[in-house]
Amino acid sequence: MKRIVLVLGAGASNAFNSKMELGSDLTEGICSRVFREPAPYLSKVLLAAGYDPIILDSYREDLTEYIRKKRDAKKSYSIDDFMEQYEHKQSYLDITKMMILLHVLGYEGPCLSDATFLKDTWLTELDKYLSAHHILSNENHKLEFNIVTFNYDRLVEEFLFRKNGHLVEDFCDKHVHHVYGKVSHLPWQNKVLKRFFDKNELAPYIHFGHPNYDYKNVQLYSTGINLIYERSQITNVLFKCAISNADTVLFMGFGFDEKNLEVLGITSMKTETLKGKKWIAHVYGCHNPHIENLRQTMFHGLLQTVYKRDCTEFIQQELGREFIS
Repeated sequence: MKRIVLVLGAGASNAFNSKMELGSDLTEGICSRVFREPAPYLSKVLLAAGYDPIILDSYREDLTEYIRKKRDAKKSYSIDDFMEQYEHKQSYLDITKMMILLHVLGYEGPCLSDATFLKDTWLTELDKYLSAHHILSNENHKLEFNIVTFNYDRLVEEFLFRKNGHLVEDFCDKHVHHVYGKVSHLPWQNKVLKRFFDKNELAPYIHFGHPNYDYKNVQLYSTGINLIYERSQITNVLFKCAISNADTVLFMGFGFDEKNLEVLGITSMKTETLKGKKWIAHVYGCHNPHIENLRQTMFHGLLQTVYKRDCTEFIQQELGREFIS
């Protein structure tokens, strides 16, 4: 059996819709919810979560100072990096996760509007490949395909569902892995939700792209999100097994942060295991010194880098090479 893994970073969602910002821009977008005066929605959420909204004042001050220092030093900054410095403050962690939840829900909906849904995108090409190989229906016993995503949004699952209906339910349950969690399950994911109903727990689902006005449960939903510094708490090892067993690993929109490579199990992978796979990375722009350095060191020169090609063309071409009759 041939095994393929597609690893998605923030650039994959950004390529599908530029409103899904990257890096410092993403941090700015998320933080705008805190800096906005007044912040009635977030205040209501904090009250429902048992916090005095005045905690936002100290959060603003510390976040502002963090960003100022980074800008003065001409360094990039992120919400993950900020929280790593304040990991001892549970209230800050709760606020950060709730902001991420609200931010992602606000932007994922427009990504699959009628206009964008009809365009030829990398998701369209991915769906064509999965459908052509009968992967979604579990009829292909010669090919296993896994998607490992570092994104909190549910773009992949919802797109495949709108194209194929409940046929995708089993595939999304078993073969789409969110490394750091996601904003919630989707209401059509019956098998997943049934497990919660059986335990008499609140089924943690939010409709795709819907703003969440269920103030009392925003904090509950946000617990499904992990930050990078919480990587030691990740108990899901299925995506590590998928990469360890893969023949081909494709990276798209992935920044090759060494902490994330550690989470994937690549930094500790034995040389002979690395050499037994095909590694291909889609890289934006032209030359990327960081990735080229990793290609020569961690990947022993095995990582193939594909420059100056958009995600749609990358998926079309690279998966086209992986045709299984």
